[in-house]
Amino acid sequence: MRVGLFFGTFDPLHNGHLAVAGYFLAEEYVDEVWLVPSPQNPLKDASKIASIEKRIANIQRALNAVGERRLRVCDIEAKMPTPSYTVRTLRQLGKKFPGATFSLIMGADTATTLHQWREVNKLLNNWDILIYPRRGYQVDKNLLAMCVRMQMVDAPLFEISATQVRQLRAQGKSWRCFVPAGSGERA
Repeated sequence: MRVGLFFGTFDPLHNGHLAVAGYFLAEEYVDEVWLVPSPQNPLKDASKIASIEKRIANIQRALNAVGERRLRVCDIEAKMPTPSYTVRTLRQLGKKFPGATFSLIMGADTATTLHQWREVNKLLNNWDILIYPRRGYQVDKNLLAMCVRMQMVDAPLFEISATQVRQLRAQGKSWRCFVPAGSGERA
């Protein structure tokens, strides 16, 4: 089984996240996509995000409402020490699911920070990395050429971010149409 791991804060999960996951399923890059909410991204301020428990519950409600059985929430990082490091998570998942082949799904914005990640060379050498485009972000073509396991995917642009959703909500502007029904974020 080929599993695409889509890591993120998911605060909140929005329709762009689901569209990206759906694209990788529809184009058969992977058999399943697991959304892996990070309790504490080492590159973000943890004080400004909802609890991991709330985010996991919201994601699960949204996925139940969507009804796509190949989309799942994976709570492994909620059970691991923080801060979360992707390479540790991948090792744990490999032990827990030895028959699965894991790939990382990330946006070009995230890919530009890979040089800051813990044990990045192990990531680049041991797992496939599928990168979807984000407006305003370019992945270094030399890096793509050197890393045979890294692939820039010709996916459509999804012009929404969790930051935008949070800003709209804080400003009292319309934001509910950007989050999936059933997520708990719509209430």
